Amino acid sequence: MHNGLRSVETEQDDWLTLASAEARDEFCRGWLGLQARMIISQHDVAVTAGIVLLGPVDAGPFTPAAVWSSRSVDVT
Repeated sequence: MHNGLRSVETEQDDWLTLASAEARDEFCRGWLGLQARMIISQHDVAVTAGIVLLGPVDAGPFTPAAVWSSRSVDVT
């Protein structure tokens, strides 16, 4: 596995979270985990953290809806 990428079981968990999400933050968490995994596997780059920010387009304020990290990284 590249750069601390999580296990296959966690990928399945991300898909289940995405598919069964009842809240926006659950959906964003699953989506962000899958995006990070795809970027790492398809482009062979080091992705250590990511964040989904939501708010009014071009206006804000923006608030975190999901955070992903392949290791302990402070993204705040």
